Amino acid sequence: MGARDLQVNDIYPMSNSAFFVQLQNGMSRKISLTENGFNQYKFNISGHHSAIERATKKRWILSFKNLHYIYHDGRYFDPRTYLIPPCRMNDILSDDNGKIWLAGEKGLYRFENERFISFVKKDARLGQKINRFSQIKGTFWLSMKELGVFIYRKGIIYEITTQNGLSSNECSSLFLESESKAWVVTNRALCVIKVQSWNPFRYTVRPVSEKDGLISDEITDVLTLNGTVYVAGKNGLTWFKEESLTKNKVPPRVYIKNVWMNEHVQEVNKKLMFKHYENNVGVDFIGLCYKSAGDVYNYRLLGLDSTWKETKLTRLDFLSLPPGRYCFQVKALNNSGVSTVIPAQVFFSIAEPFWKTWWFILTIVFILSGMVFIYLQIRIKRVKRVAKEKEVLYRKATEMEMRFLRSQMNPHFTFNVMNSIQSYILDNEPREAQKYLAKYAKLIRKVLNINMKKYCSIQQE
Repeated sequence: MGARDLQVNDIYPMSNSAFFVQLQNGMSRKISLTENGFNQYKFNISGHHSAIERATKKRWILSFKNLHYIYHDGRYFDPRTYLIPPCRMNDILSDDNGKIWLAGEKGLYRFENERFISFVKKDARLGQKINRFSQIKGTFWLSMKELGVFIYRKGIIYEITTQNGLSSNECSSLFLESESKAWVVTNRALCVIKVQSWNPFRYTVRPVSEKDGLISDEITDVLTLNGTVYVAGKNGLTWFKEESLTKNKVPPRVYIKNVWMNEHVQEVNKKLMFKHYENNVGVDFIGLCYKSAGDVYNYRLLGLDSTWKETKLTRLDFLSLPPGRYCFQVKALNNSGVSTVIPAQVFFSIAEPFWKTWWFILTIVFILSGMVFIYLQIRIKRVKRVAKEKEVLYRKATEMEMRFLRSQMNPHFTFNVMNSIQSYILDNEPREAQKYLAKYAKLIRKVLNINMKKYCSIQQE
């Protein structure tokens, strides 16, 4: 069911039979549910963002700069005004203990003793932009700007993002039915999240969109009353019973249509082997789903990245891939978030350039080894030749020294000296023999000392 042609921006519960809606033109309406339909009461609350009801039948109104009171009959009651922190505030609520909480551009705040206390020091994530929030029994659900949904419970933050099944990380609003169930507005669809267990943290996400009967996927707010879900959107108000949503349990099928290599179509069924310069690869695929087309896909390219990524495209291009073996896998998601059981996949490989192949490297190693071996052989021969030449020169020098020594020590002179010493010994004149032998030894020593010098004086000679 729906009410068209009304631009509805916000929707706030008052009781089990009444709620506020804020229109784009700045006017607000109190809507009461009756047996015959709706009763509407128009009034103007200028510039407010959101409001909550307190046990005293007062409603806190969050304007751009202050906090105000309002009665249910629409009359203002403003005994005091509180100046909010210097940032845009997007939502306000009163917890089970009656404390006031605010959420805005700079995260989560609590209003206590006429002061605003920031929670960014407890966890930096609580300092990120919060669009809307709600709480039951101390469990806070936060719809974040580009970060999905945060659940702040007993000092622990649980995160729900597109990687965990959420339709989009851009969450603008939410309505909390219980501490474990919330309706979340994203820029792609409405999602109902049900927490099954807190430890370990398990939950389910069910998207609701135009395919399920909504007037538009451009949703601004949501709430539930007496089992009926009210969805405010660009084209008006939609309401339905949650049990009317039937889950599409049939997993979609997905097929790979074509594989492109440098913009040339390849046969999918054959073994694809590309050269090193054929490294721009594209894949065309399509999902077939009962009741609704599978327009959301999860894919990954094994060999490059094992992480599943989400896309709505039916062609993906991978440019400048390095050499290696690859497996492209893709799964489709139906409107209930049910995924393909067995992903479609295609295998291909990109060859190494020839200068990186094992045979080329081995050839280069052999060539370099041969060159080193030849160089070493040449070097060894040269060293041996030089050593041999030095040995010849040394031998010649020794011979020349001996010749020079012999030229200085005449053999006839030496023979005469030895005869003279022998004669002294035979004549029993040992002193004379010893004296003569000492003189001859002194002469030999002098000759040898002179031979060790390059130059000697004429006197020494």
